[in-house]
Amino acid sequence: MRFKTILLLLLVRAALTAQAQIPAGNHITINADNVLVINGRKTFPIGFTLAPPPDSKAPNGKNGLEELADAGATFMRTGANGVNWSEENHCE
Repeated sequence: MRFKTILLLLLVRAALTAQAQIPAGNHITINADNVLVINGRKTFPIGFTLAPPPDSKAPNGKNGLEELADAGATFMRTGANGVNWSEENHCE
């Protein structure tokens, strides 16, 4: 019986620890000055409609998405590019 109690306490502790490590969702608002605020920080949206594929490389060899993010991009549009998604025309 004592083993089951200890095991149960360890499982509860593990569950609580795991739950504490889950990050909270982002808090996004538009303030009175019409500025986008993400998690309390004013953000100027710089976005790309046709972002590079996830595995693409920039001319310098860096990941394409990482290159845009390092250059200041804050938003990337994703999804099917001008066509309805299907198994036949999805990006690989």
